[in-house]
Amino acid sequence: MSKQDYIMQGRNEGIAFCDKIAKEKGLEELQRVTRQRNLAGLRTLIDPRELDQDFRDATLQILDTVLIMSLIVLKDEFDFGTKRLDRFKKRFNDKTECLETGNVTWIDMIEQVREENNIKLDLRKNDVVMAWRKK
Repeated sequence: MSKQDYIMQGRNEGIAFCDKIAKEKGLEELQRVTRQRNLAGLRTLIDPRELDQDFRDATLQILDTVLIMSLIVLKDEFDFGTKRLDRFKKRFNDKTECLETGNVTWIDMIEQVREENNIKLDLRKNDVVMAWRKK
């Protein structure tokens, strides 16, 4: 398929997607989905109903990569063995579950580290995602 054909196919799929939303849920819903996609920077055909699951999946994948990096650092820099690495992994997963269930927030954890260890941490903000979540 040529580049022009690929572009045309994407446009046709986009029009069909918009038509479906407008017919099923009305023009207001189509406008809401358009605003949501623009704020989140979405350029692909993602069903809005699947968007929350996609964000959750991405968050869990990021946490998995942080866990892997943490285990490597603890092993290489601090000579953690299998038992200590496994203990860390279990505790990390417990804290992750607390975040998922809403029992604790990132701000709670940042404040705890600052109060107990006098270490300043910042949570970087993605303005596009944060703006989308405010809508």
